[in-house]
Amino acid sequence: MDEANDASVLDTFGLDYVLLLAPGVTGSAWQSAATDIATTGFPLKCELLTKSSGDIYAQDEAVLVRPDGIVAASWSASLSAEATPQECLAAVLRLY
Repeated sequence: MDEANDASVLDTFGLDYVLLLAPGVTGSAWQSAATDIATTGFPLKCELLTKSSGDIYAQDEAVLVRPDGIVAASWSASLSAEATPQECLAAVLRLY
């Protein structure tokens, strides 16, 4: 639920892939990566979890969820220099 307790994280699933960002994810690299991919026409949206709804994930976790609600992949948002958020998403979504 969100902090006002009127929406569930499950309400974000449906037609698009959803990138969930836990409250401890800092910076906008993950959000920028999702926006860049969405501008190509790929059905992807990004949702920032509140502290209460983020309790189900690690505090620095980015989670990609398919439209049917199944987790496609998850990453620690504090990635090493091996891959950028855009590269991580593109590899799972088979883009580029």
